[in-house]
Amino acid sequence: MRTIHVGVDPGKSGGIVAIDVQGIVTATPMPEHPVDLLPIMRLYQSAHWTIEKVAAIHLASAKSSFTFGYGAGILEGMLTALGIRFQLVPPKNWQKVICEGVPQDMAPKDRAYRVASRLYPGFVWPMVGKKPHDGIVDASLIAQYGFRGF
Repeated sequence: MRTIHVGVDPGKSGGIVAIDVQGIVTATPMPEHPVDLLPIMRLYQSAHWTIEKVAAIHLASAKSSFTFGYGAGILEGMLTALGIRFQLVPPKNWQKVICEGVPQDMAPKDRAYRVASRLYPGFVWPMVGKKPHDGIVDASLIAQYGFRGF
């Protein structure tokens, strides 16, 4: 039986990515409605889940910070209700480990994509405009962080 690791970048433009030793199994943008999370959670109920720990974003409005935290709370509550164990990881922790060796002078999203495209060379990244979906890129790296046992 293969071990699956799920990484979650919560938030409106986030993503959910499941990986195994061979690479990305599934990748999806964060659903708009919480009920649409249930099939994903049930499919990967026995997986190892790693979720980016949310915090207030500097200079963000109170409303957007509340909405972001509220969505993350729903996600964590649903996982808990289904009996799915998960770990929370602050962005700086997973970025430090996963993006090690990539030039610091690059924009954070560009650094993340560079690492993700190296880790998963055959994966066709969903695009948002002309750029890869940031939430899916980050979720793939969060899953990799969990996969490596941090």
